[in-house]
Amino acid sequence: MPQADPLPQSTERLTLRHLCEGDLGAFQAYRLDPIVGQYQGWSPTSDDAARDFLIEMSFAVPFSPGQWFQIGIADRESDMILGDIGILVSLDSTDVQRVVAITDSRNNASMKLLIAIGMEQTGTVESTFRGQACIEHVYTLGRPRAA
Repeated sequence: MPQADPLPQSTERLTLRHLCEGDLGAFQAYRLDPIVGQYQGWSPTSDDAARDFLIEMSFAVPFSPGQWFQIGIADRESDMILGDIGILVSLDSTDVQRVVAITDSRNNASMKLLIAIGMEQTGTVESTFRGQACIEHVYTLGRPRAA
């Protein structure tokens, strides 16, 4: 039985929601910014390709095992897209026991955020990103144990 769509979800300042075609201008603005994209896996893309991606994500089923899903991060008051985050559920079922995040060791903002949401650094690996050697930190957050 399909699960209900968990989006949107809001905090005091932000809304996590589906991306949509109307996000194109803001989406392209941050995705084409070399500073914003320096630790990201995306590459600059045309407006047409970005629009196709936004439309695809607007209809995508969240958290389907084996399928990437991009969640839009929007300002709660204006609904303007500020960023997005990719999620891949790689388990055969969605009974997730652990969340894993990997970030470049130079990306201090990401590391600070991961720690702030309760993730713990559990490893460090040598990697290659955009053809250059780098160090990545692995963070995990396990499902709370029942009391």
